[in-house]
Amino acid sequence: MGNYVKRDPRNLKKWIIDTTITFPSGETAHLKRSGYDSKSEADADFYRVKNDFMQKRGFKTKGTFEEIKKKYIEYKSTKIKFSSLTVVSSICERYLDFGKYSLKDIYQARFLEGFRSNIIDLNKSQGTINRIIHIMAEISEFAFNRELISLDMYRRSKVYLEPISGQAKPRIQYKIWTHDQYDRFISTFNEDDKYRPLFRWLFFSGARIGETCALQWKDFDEKQRTIHIYKTASARLGVGKSLISTTKTKAGDRYILLNADMLNDFLILKKAFGEKNESFLFFGKNEPIGYTTIRKVFNNHIDLARLPRIKIHEIRHTNNTWLLDENPSRAAADIVTKRLGRSSLKVTLDTYYHSNPAVEESIVEKIKI
Repeated sequence: MGNYVKRDPRNLKKWIIDTTITFPSGETAHLKRSGYDSKSEADADFYRVKNDFMQKRGFKTKGTFEEIKKKYIEYKSTKIKFSSLTVVSSICERYLDFGKYSLKDIYQARFLEGFRSNIIDLNKSQGTINRIIHIMAEISEFAFNRELISLDMYRRSKVYLEPISGQAKPRIQYKIWTHDQYDRFISTFNEDDKYRPLFRWLFFSGARIGETCALQWKDFDEKQRTIHIYKTASARLGVGKSLISTTKTKAGDRYILLNADMLNDFLILKKAFGEKNESFLFFGKNEPIGYTTIRKVFNNHIDLARLPRIKIHEIRHTNNTWLLDENPSRAAADIVTKRLGRSSLKVTLDTYYHSNPAVEESIVEKIKI
């Protein structure tokens, strides 16, 4: 309930709207309306009354869309991670550049309808299209709440900036390697190749690529045989640039217990590259290794092994499947979920059962009819 709604002091059974309106110019004016029978009635009527009041007082939209967009991005910079902010900024720059159109023109029904149609016609996924529409809608709400556009403009934006809906997409079919395929892949590396322990780590841990790139020697505990994962490296800043930030979720902050082989790999790496705690584990530099470099090495060795290509993220799903193949129980699924830094057990189980047709086959064979 807004503090602009009060009980009428002259008639305590009635309610009033009583507040001070600040215009974009900085000028203020007192707004008062009476005669409401309930709090909810006065509250529901507030924006209509406020809009009429501002229009009668000569309210005009203030500034350009570009100026509002800039203020919106500045506001978002205080609310979201920098890696997410780069996505928002990129969408604003690529899809919400309206040139010299005035706010009055932009918030006409014809313009908003055309904007929506153009975005839908892009050769983009439904998720991307809805993200663009959502940011435009969020900018409109941001502008209205700061009294930079009128209520009528905001209402029109609400009509035309609804997310699109469509048929549910089929669930993603992840490609999973068998242990034999992994053995063929890892055998293409020489024993002293520095990339060999990196890919052994990815298949052993199921860690995300950003988490792996962000690992530093201070995160390695030889005595406890653990790697502490609590940060990630973003590759959205461009080639050769990265940003270290916290993991995607709280569940992402975790310790990975190493077996004897993996511990030995890290001890060899530490001897070669672990001079400083702050240097990156792969491979001792002051900047994390780039995603592009890892992908290039990965694909080259897949081709050497003559294996079907999988995405680096599918290493994570391969690890998920291997672990539950060996330990097909609810307790094991809980451990795998924590080990992979997931917030939801459902994702772990969905990934596993959908990626492993052999599980369904073994179940079906047991059905007696």
